[in-house]
Amino acid sequence: MNKLILLTLILFVSIFVNAQDLPEIVHLKNGNFIRGRITKIVPNDFLIIKSGDGKLYTYLMSEVVSIEENPAYKKVTPPAVSNNVVEESESSNTYRKPLRVTSEPDYDYYPTNHNQYALDKGFRAFFDLGFSLNTREFINVESSQLNRIEMSFSVGNQFNDLFYLGAGAGYNYFYESLGGSYLVFIHPRFNFNNNEQMGYLIDFKIGYALGEESLRGVYTFSGFGLRFAQRSGGGVNLILGFTNYYVDGFIFKNDYSWEKSKVNLGAITFKIGFDF
Repeated sequence: MNKLILLTLILFVSIFVNAQDLPEIVHLKNGNFIRGRITKIVPNDFLIIKSGDGKLYTYLMSEVVSIEENPAYKKVTPPAVSNNVVEESESSNTYRKPLRVTSEPDYDYYPTNHNQYALDKGFRAFFDLGFSLNTREFINVESSQLNRIEMSFSVGNQFNDLFYLGAGAGYNYFYESLGGSYLVFIHPRFNFNNNEQMGYLIDFKIGYALGEESLRGVYTFSGFGLRFAQRSGGGVNLILGFTNYYVDGFIFKNDYSWEKSKVNLGAITFKIGFDF
């Protein structure tokens, strides 16, 4: 019994101490609230608050009813800042009065290096839908028969803001007559300017096509594009590139004979995709 009382007391004290380190309470229109430290406010747009467990949460200002000081917070006077945008309550003893945002905030004294458009390290997934326009001509096949639609999905690890590496699978559909092939590939990708809403990317896929014997072969893709970051952490990708697709075919020789050889069904490829 004494142990139970002691554990309950320790839990209560730890919760109270943790609450002292959370200076703000954000009240939401759905009736919920979150205690934490506000790291950024953009008036009439959004705010970011860091909770007691270290997680960052982003809320639109249209979702917020009010922001107030936490009564349990142990106040520590921050270093002077050049542009204080939060009006404190008139009396230090009045904690229930909502704080009002007056201009673009300067929260330099809050410990944060978070950017709402940055790529977070860890697991990431991609889905792409593309169209490939054939650039090669063959005697026994209409050029349009080699146009194709490609769908692909990959999962992997975002090592940092620059580099992602994953593996995936997809399907090439030759919609006029030839059927389709299944793709397996590794997927390296490089991202640039990821602290902005719009960034640049270089995308590669290196793998093999499986399926009908006539459509088996080495598959590669390289492309350049734009990534439009979302506040949720995901992004929309627009990519233009070139697909190399080597299959078994026949080449017409100068002596009027046919020779079996690898043929590249090269194509210009446009893709729209999503990452999350």
